[in-house]
Amino acid sequence: MKKTITAIAVATMSILSGCAGSKAGVPPVGVPDWYVNQPSGGGIYGTGEQQSNSLQLAKEQADFAGCKEIAQTLGQKVEGLTKQYLGQEGAVKSSEAKEALANAARSIVNINLTGCVNKKREVRELPDGSYRVFSLEFLDPAGAVAAAKGARDAQQALAQSKQTFDELDQLLSRDVQGPKAP
Repeated sequence: MKKTITAIAVATMSILSGCAGSKAGVPPVGVPDWYVNQPSGGGIYGTGEQQSNSLQLAKEQADFAGCKEIAQTLGQKVEGLTKQYLGQEGAVKSSEAKEALANAARSIVNINLTGCVNKKREVRELPDGSYRVFSLEFLDPAGAVAAAKGARDAQQALAQSKQTFDELDQLLSRDVQGPKAP
């Protein structure tokens, strides 16, 4: 399983190193150029936009939308890799190994994008007093791999803690029942 997760992480890193979203076109009036024409190379970029009466809320929601776009892009890449890998004849023989690989892919997709950082942000105050915020978020390949490893480690720790609690429950139930009569 460790080799499988490592293989997915390495494949994801290689895809990310040459992958970046691009919304080619001329930006509408009032929209930053980088919002429509995202930078390319070095990782994955995601954009977000939010309007609110609260500047803080607009900023947080725009940043979240950009990171969510990155997660969706990453999820599509990992899902595609997993399907391709599972589709290869003889690549994975046991159903247990296939399930482990699918779980690893879900873990990578469901990671908390701690490596997602804001690169640019523009705030516009509108005539009605509300704020419109545009955000450009970025995730580098090293951040994606580190996050995937973190998700794997968290899954392993959770499995270990479940096993430990099961063993503790068995010991306690045996002690509560008392010694068995011969």
